Amino acid sequence: MFHRSGIATVLPTLFLASLLSACGGSSDPAPAGLSYSRNPAVYALRVPIGPNSPSSTGGPVTLYSVDRALPDGLLLDQATGVITGTPTAPAARTVYTVTAWSSAGSTSTALTLGVPGFVPTGRMTETRHDSTTTLLATGKVLVAGQGGPGPASGNLYDVATGRFTATGSMAGENFGHSASLLRNGKVLIAGGDPAAFTRAELYDPATGLFRDTGSMTADRANPTATLLANGKVLMVGGVRDAGLAACAELYDPDTGLFTATGNTARNRYAPSATLLPSGKVLVAGGEDPVSIGAELFDPVTGTFATTGSMTTARQGAAAVLLPNGKVLVAGGGGTNGPGSAELYDPASGTFMGTGGMAVDRFRPSATLLPSGRVLVAGGFVMDPAGALLTSAEIYDPATGTFSSAGTMAYGRAGNFAALLPTGSVLVAGGDTSIAELYLE
Repeated sequence: MFHRSGIATVLPTLFLASLLSACGGSSDPAPAGLSYSRNPAVYALRVPIGPNSPSSTGGPVTLYSVDRALPDGLLLDQATGVITGTPTAPAARTVYTVTAWSSAGSTSTALTLGVPGFVPTGRMTETRHDSTTTLLATGKVLVAGQGGPGPASGNLYDVATGRFTATGSMAGENFGHSASLLRNGKVLIAGGDPAAFTRAELYDPATGLFRDTGSMTADRANPTATLLANGKVLMVGGVRDAGLAACAELYDPDTGLFTATGNTARNRYAPSATLLPSGKVLVAGGEDPVSIGAELFDPVTGTFATTGSMTTARQGAAAVLLPNGKVLVAGGGGTNGPGSAELYDPASGTFMGTGGMAVDRFRPSATLLPSGRVLVAGGFVMDPAGALLTSAEIYDPATGTFSSAGTMAYGRAGNFAALLPTGSVLVAGGDTSIAELYLE
């Protein structure tokens, strides 16, 4: 008597009444207080799970049912309510209703189960490398960047259908650019390769077209772009002109113009930039040679000031603001062992080491998940071959450690990940037209 994956346990009222009455009448009270030994339960793909067992108060239970199919490979024993098996496919966290029945009545509980991992989704109209993904106010995702010879095109991903459709093309052959969602719903695309552009463009979801906006004060490849609390965008790093090596600038959506702002201590090629709760921006590493230096940009004064130094030099690291207000900085060609990571504490202005990843990653993506954990995926191997990584890892702030998050079907690097309204993460680009979803 098992509930098998793919087949929900549906017990029609007449059948259930007949089944329960066959057990004979009973003066026992109805079951009550149903719970499970693991709830929520997050299981590793293709790893046998330990028995997840129910317990209840009240009278004895005759049988158990669940309202929908469990993740593939998991089984519900209808006689005991124990869940066992080996997950065979990723499954997003889902709330299931398990019910314990007897002739005297029933009781139910909500049980959350999930099997994190990557699953394929739609195919883009062309292969892309080093593209950007931006969740629009419409709920769709703009994937923009180099997809072949000529001007870089854009694709829109529809979360509801899992399909991509073509949208407008940019004026240049952009890759290594930045993409910022503005308060007006448009997307600012700025900088990039192969010619270290000063060009910037706006994508308008209402028309599906890109159009030029003001040019930057410096040509930038792999810059950072940070949307400030005042609606302006701070551009830092990526400058190739030695005479402008430390310049930073602000884009004003109201005027469509870029203006110079305070200079960083030196050029920061491929740094990380993170907006802090204070409104300031943490800019770390990214120099050439690779640096441990970090600075804070103050939008009130328009200036940069030094803050604590990182524990290891980094360039092309991933950084993300955690729910506790600290900043995780991971990877980036660090010199302190494979995949080292650290935390910045705005309260003290200092960095401290935290658990390391299995491998070092240059320009991985970092996505804060609804659970408060961080998905760090892909990137380049820091060797002459520069191979794209397919592996991904999860950072848990509660334990300060990384664990495997599974493997993507294709290697990817850059700003290729976007958190969707569903809680899944879309990953797209990386010399392939095939996109994937990460299910936590």
